[in-house]
Amino acid sequence: MRSFIVLFGFFIASPCAAVSFHSPLSSRERAEFQKAQKYISKIAKINHNIDDTIENNALSLTTKTTQIANWRHQQLPLYDKAIHAVIAAYGINPEHITGTLVGGGEFKGKEATWAPAFGNIKSRSFKDYRGREVSVPPLDKASAMTWVDGQIVIGKDFFGSPALLAAGIIHETVHFEQFTTPGQGPCKPYDPTCELEAYKIELSAINALGLTPQEVHKIGTGMRDQMEQIKKKSGSTPFSVLDPEPTKKSGDDDFINSLNKMRDVSKKAKDIAKKISDDQEKERLAREQKENSKEREWLATEKARNDAAWNYIKTAVGLACSNPQAFSDQISAKKIIDAALDDDELWYHLYEAKNEVGWESLSKGINSCQDHIVNQILSAPNPVPASLVLTWARQYREDHPSLIKRFVTTVSDFFAALEEFLNSIAPHSSSAQGGGNGGGQSAGGGGNGGSHIHYHDGEAAGQLRGIASGSMSFDGGF
Repeated sequence: MRSFIVLFGFFIASPCAAVSFHSPLSSRERAEFQKAQKYISKIAKINHNIDDTIENNALSLTTKTTQIANWRHQQLPLYDKAIHAVIAAYGINPEHITGTLVGGGEFKGKEATWAPAFGNIKSRSFKDYRGREVSVPPLDKASAMTWVDGQIVIGKDFFGSPALLAAGIIHETVHFEQFTTPGQGPCKPYDPTCELEAYKIELSAINALGLTPQEVHKIGTGMRDQMEQIKKKSGSTPFSVLDPEPTKKSGDDDFINSLNKMRDVSKKAKDIAKKISDDQEKERLAREQKENSKEREWLATEKARNDAAWNYIKTAVGLACSNPQAFSDQISAKKIIDAALDDDELWYHLYEAKNEVGWESLSKGINSCQDHIVNQILSAPNPVPASLVLTWARQYREDHPSLIKRFVTTVSDFFAALEEFLNSIAPHSSSAQGGGNGGGQSAGGGGNGGSHIHYHDGEAAGQLRGIASGSMSFDGGF
């Protein structure tokens, strides 16, 4: 499939590299887009907290190092999750997933697989045509890179929005196609023809991706920087040391024409940004206000349910830590109900409770026992039985007797959190409760053995983490 668009009379097309993409249209694609937004927001939030930690002079170097390492550990998988969600949301696909590399030392003639992944843009070592180890640097100021072995690496600069990330993936996918297209010849960095094609296709995605004027301007700036590198290094490329066969070079006139075309494309990017700002953004805003009102209402409701589910899980665990006998009584009375969030959401609420409210807070935060048990819940493959939560709480109290006075969750707190959770799922309560008890009921309404399951984002049960009452299995959801 060839991607093309007409922008102000300037025709942009893909003559060689075929990369397909489109706006998120189906419910599945829109759900993937929302996931990508969530992952990117979490990445930004963790970056902000890391910056705050670095600037906090009250913390010791050891504490800073430990906290930052923990955050980085939690942040790392979010990058690839965002990439996978964006690819699914925009339907990004090369013409072929695997192909034979057409140039590049030890990899020439070998198979490569299209698999964009997050990574740092730094020098790598390859073997040249003689089998010697050669260090190959990345392009100057590179935010993403397609290496001679076909590996696509997406750097941190592209994780500003799903649209910007998609643009970067599309650009590098064009290079993957160039590297694996028979007859096209080794398409090496600083080759104006190859870069022109990649930028043309990237710009053709402006409408489909929904890039903002600022993002279009960023792409245009990248093109101008690339042009400067081509001017300075057109006779030497990072990959030229790998293969003695020279890149198929065009004449001087063709080279100058390619540079002029890149200047034209760069100027078009600036014009496009202004046009979007003046016209398309207004049209999009009006459309969003009309089409997304229900979606915003749903998101607000979903957030309220997530918050209520977290508060119930946290409070139920708090009661087990503070008064194991009282928690056992609630189990016997069948007043413990099923509640779960996906693992990312549960981890994020735990992180917020510990780092924004304050460790060992006796009000909105959590104590060390709650933190210990919620982490145990996160480590379990499925929602854990309430009886197991009780066992963990008793063991923690036995191991940390000096901390018991800090565990102050009451039965009243538990009932309040339970009622809040039931109210939050009221629109779906008829199918979840089984006994016909309406939403917003008191905690005692659970006595008929009904259970209340909260699924976030429609995730599969294997990714859910929470508390199970034991009266029914987690095999359905709202």
